Amino acid sequence: MKTIPAIDSFFNLEEALKADGFDIDEKDFGVCVANFNQVYIELHQSFINEFQADMRITKYDKSNNGFKTLFEGVAPTNQNDYHILMQLVFPSDEFKNRLYLKYIDNQ
Repeated sequence: MKTIPAIDSFFNLEEALKADGFDIDEKDFGVCVANFNQVYIELHQSFINEFQADMRITKYDKSNNGFKTLFEGVAPTNQNDYHILMQLVFPSDEFKNRLYLKYIDNQ
C-alpha cells in the first residue's frame, strides 16, 4: 500500500525550526534560511501547494572549506515528519542506540 504524507495546515515549519533553536533569516528573493551552529536550512516555497516547500540542509565542513549537503528534498508537512527528519539528520545517542539494537536483533 502506498502511503501519502499527511499535510497539517496548522504545522508551520519555520516555527518548528525556531522552537528547536534555529535563527530564521528571510531573504527578499524568496529563500528563507534557518541557521544553528554552522548548520543551514534553506527553504524554497514549492510549486506543489502552499504547505509544502523544497528544503536543503547543509553543514559547514572545515576539511574542504565548503558545505556538505545532509538532506535535499521535500520539506516535512506535519510535526511527526519533521521530528523523523530531524532525528535522521541530527541523530541523538538514544536514536543511534535504537538503530544499533535493531541491527543486532536482525542478524
